[in-house]
Amino acid sequence: PVHMGPSFYKEALVPFMEIMTDPGGRLTVPEVSAPPHLSRFYGATGENTNFSYIDGAVWARFTLRNDARVPRELYLKLSLPWIDRAELFVSTEKGYRYTAAGDSIPFTQWPVRDRNIVFRLSVPPGETICYMRFETASTLSLPLVVMSPEAYESNRWLEFPLLWGLYGALLAMVAYNLFLYMLLRDRNYLYYILFIASLVLYMATRHGTSFMYLWPGHPAWANKALPFFLLLSGLWFIQFARSFLETARTVPRVDRVLKTIVALTALGACLALFVTGTAVDRFAVYGALAALAVVTAAALLVLRKGERSAKIYFLGWVFLLVGAGVDLLRGVALLPDVELTRYALNLGATLQVIIFSFGIAERITGLQKERARAMEALSASEEKYRTLVENAIEVIFVTQDLMIKFENTNALKASGFSSEEVHSRPFLDFVHPDDRETMVERFRKRVSGEPVSNYFHFRIISKTGEVRWMEISAVSIQWEGKPAVLNFMNDITERKLAEERLRESLTEKEVLLKEIHHRVKNNMQIVSSLLSLQMDFIKNEEDRDIFVESQNRVHTMALIHEKLYQSHDLVNINFGEYLENLVNSLMHSYQVSPGAVRIVSRVDDIFLSIDVAIPCALIINEIISNSLKHAFPEGRAGEITISMEREEAEKGEGYLLSVGDNGVGLAPSVDRETPRTLGIQLIRTLVRQLRGAVEIQTEGGTRYVITFPVLR
Repeated sequence: PVHMGPSFYKEALVPFMEIMTDPGGRLTVPEVSAPPHLSRFYGATGENTNFSYIDGAVWARFTLRNDARVPRELYLKLSLPWIDRAELFVSTEKGYRYTAAGDSIPFTQWPVRDRNIVFRLSVPPGETICYMRFETASTLSLPLVVMSPEAYESNRWLEFPLLWGLYGALLAMVAYNLFLYMLLRDRNYLYYILFIASLVLYMATRHGTSFMYLWPGHPAWANKALPFFLLLSGLWFIQFARSFLETARTVPRVDRVLKTIVALTALGACLALFVTGTAVDRFAVYGALAALAVVTAAALLVLRKGERSAKIYFLGWVFLLVGAGVDLLRGVALLPDVELTRYALNLGATLQVIIFSFGIAERITGLQKERARAMEALSASEEKYRTLVENAIEVIFVTQDLMIKFENTNALKASGFSSEEVHSRPFLDFVHPDDRETMVERFRKRVSGEPVSNYFHFRIISKTGEVRWMEISAVSIQWEGKPAVLNFMNDITERKLAEERLRESLTEKEVLLKEIHHRVKNNMQIVSSLLSLQMDFIKNEEDRDIFVESQNRVHTMALIHEKLYQSHDLVNINFGEYLENLVNSLMHSYQVSPGAVRIVSRVDDIFLSIDVAIPCALIINEIISNSLKHAFPEGRAGEITISMEREEAEKGEGYLLSVGDNGVGLAPSVDRETPRTLGIQLIRTLVRQLRGAVEIQTEGGTRYVITFPVLR
């Protein structure tokens, strides 16, 4: 028994206590205080009173001996406020006096208003046997202490200042880092704030102060709070480590493991809100141990790479990790439950806060130095770019909502206005009225992200009223946090005037060239008319035919010049349209009866220069004239076919011209290779002029197949 003499102050009960496990948790005090269960109690030691996780209940038995002659008031304290239920059975003459506490019971019903589980005892003289029953879903140890009222009050006033001093320091760090976060917007501070806040709530739950002050009437939440806040603090602990150590950059493989742990921790925290029991508590504890191990490994790897961020912060993490590791190992009964291990987390967190304070101060100093260097670099950069902008040959200005926000010196020179007259004025004030609507539409499209050309021309009006042409290149930018347009502009007034003079000159030359084609056509028409007049005096038919052929050749060339001066293109002629007119002219010239000879023309949409069109036209004129004269004697009906197409040959692009008839064919006396007739000689000469080749086919009539290249 525990002897309590006149000078008794306090005593730990473990050396005087016997314990027994109740796997089913169904035994009652009359059952455990009688055989056969009474014999199952065994002596307690510092090692066998750490049970880790249990299924059921644990019973403890101890005897208090009051050596005084009067009853003695005592306190029985269990420094384990988060267990579900602790029940005390004190033997009396009438049986057992029952008292209970724990986080499954509203705090208002606890026998003593204390953050720990405390029972008030009145021990009569002699021996008093006490039984205690413990049941919890979390880890269980039995740090039971019996103490006098003086010892209880002394211990209580010693603990509270320490705990509230710890909470105050941590909350001060929350406020301080929140201020830094609002100032710097560095997410490291945000994660650190969330971690400290979660850690404070976890520690307050372990200490019993949260149940005592925050939710005394909600035992259901008190039963879930411990694993929830442990998982939540672990979540932000890992996030802070990932962010501050930059594990995604420094140790990407470890970062992927940390991401997985973060996801599992977040899932566990959500489950802890709805599920209670040993499984959730075990997941929280062993998950926290795994997170501590991985974060420690990550910090060591980053430290080995020489990252400055890992040095002083790693020292702070070491204290927290050691404290948290000792606390968790004590919770799973791998370390004894003594004062040092019980407050290891508090001590580690306090030392971490102190060291982190130095680390944060150093970080702020480093940030200030970096900011000073950045400001110097920015100032130098601004000076450099201002020099470039001011010395650029272009007019450079920025518009925002069509208001001028910035302009360089050349902009002032081009407009003739001063900086005060230009700055913050609507840009449209300087734009020619006829171009303003276009400028507004282009600005709207550019700011809204619609496709719009970067280059265009418009006119401005200078201060003197002079109209100047400008070429502008514009690009969308952000100016003071809002969409704007950066403009580069060049004065192209002289170029515009030169282009206008060139257009006028080209128009004059075009008119002159048309006049030349027109006069050539007229002169050829005169020649054709002279030949026609001369034919009236010729009696011999053969001589007359010679004049007709000559007249047709002249008309063929005149028709080309007529087409050219009537066309918008003074260089190339639409050969398909030309052939239609040529064929009609020949049919009329040889007075072919309608329906006697049919002309079939298949010509692609081909445009030929005058140097190619005239030889081609003369060739077709000779072939069709020969067909109309000789291929269909005595009014015989027939067909003349004309085809021309562009083709790809081995030596490059070229044309294929085919003209033939289905008439009687060439006379046997005609030599196709060395002809004596003027028509065939002329055809071969013109083909050579085109650098082409001609083949004469006589099957089923006469056909000329001519190929020649595209002449550049």
